[in-house]
Amino acid sequence: MEFKELTTARYASRKYSDRKIDDESIELIKEMIRNSPSAVNVQPWKIKIINDGELKGKIAPYVFGGQTQVPSCSHLMILCANTDWDSHIEANIEYMKQAQVPEQNIKYYQMAVDGMFGRISADEKLAESEKNVYIAAASAAFGAKSLGIDSCIIQGFDVDKIISIFDLPSNITPTLIVTLGYAADSPTPKSRLPEDAIFF
Repeated sequence: MEFKELTTARYASRKYSDRKIDDESIELIKEMIRNSPSAVNVQPWKIKIINDGELKGKIAPYVFGGQTQVPSCSHLMILCANTDWDSHIEANIEYMKQAQVPEQNIKYYQMAVDGMFGRISADEKLAESEKNVYIAAASAAFGAKSLGIDSCIIQGFDVDKIISIFDLPSNITPTLIVTLGYAADSPTPKSRLPEDAIFF
C-alpha cells in the first residue's frame, strides 16, 4: 500500500476482534518506531508494549473512552517522553565514533545539541520530548497500517495513575497510548479540512 493510501485508510479503531498480532509484526512495528526521526536524533522516548489482558484491565479505567478499545486490543503501547537526554546523546556520539564518522562531524553534532538545547529548563525539555513522541506515534500508527493492523492514538488518560501502575521514574512521562489490533468496527467517512483552510 502506498503511503498516500495509508493516510486515507487508517482511522481510529474503537473496537478490535479477538485476532492477535503475531510477534513478527510487532517486531516490524518496533523497528519502524525505532527509525522515527527526532530533533538532533535525541530519540527522547521510552515505550512500553503490553499484551497481557490483566494488565490492560488495570489500565482501562484510567483511559478516557478506553473501555472498549483497551480491553479488546491485541497490544497496547504506552509512549513516554524521556527527559534523560544525556545518555542518548552519549550513545549517539559513541555510535558515530564506531562508524568512523569524521571528528569534525561529531563536534558539529555536539555544537548543534548544545546550541538547541543547552540552556532549556526542565519543563521545556519535557515539552520538547513530548513533541518528538508524537512523531514516534505516527510511525507506529502508519507502520501498523502498512501491515494491515489497525490502531487508535489516545491522548486522554490519567498520567499519574499510569506512572503509579508501572512505578515510572521521574524522567519518564506517559504521553500517548496507542492501541493495536484488527478492527471489529468500520471507519466513518473521513472528515478533513480543505486545503485552503490548512495551507497558506
